[in-house]
Amino acid sequence: MLPFEAEYPANRIAVITDAGVQLTYEEISSFSKSIKDAIPYRCLVFCLSQNTLGSFCGYLSFISNAVGPVMIDSEM
Repeated sequence: MLPFEAEYPANRIAVITDAGVQLTYEEISSFSKSIKDAIPYRCLVFCLSQNTLGSFCGYLSFISNAVGPVMIDSEM
C-alpha cells in the first residue's frame, strides 16, 4: 500500500511535470502494483535515474513495496 492511498481520492492529480503531463494517485498506485508483481519482496535494485516522471514513480514504488533502491545517475 502506498502511503497516500488512504488519504487522497484515486482520481486526484498527484504529479504534474514541467511538460504538463499529469498522473493521478490511481495511476501511480497501478504502476506500483505492477512493480510489486515483477520484483521480489525485500530485494535490492539498481535504478539508473534521471529527473523524470518514470524515475519518480519507480522510486516511490520501490520504497512502498519494501524493495531497496540504489539510485544511480544515468549520466555517470
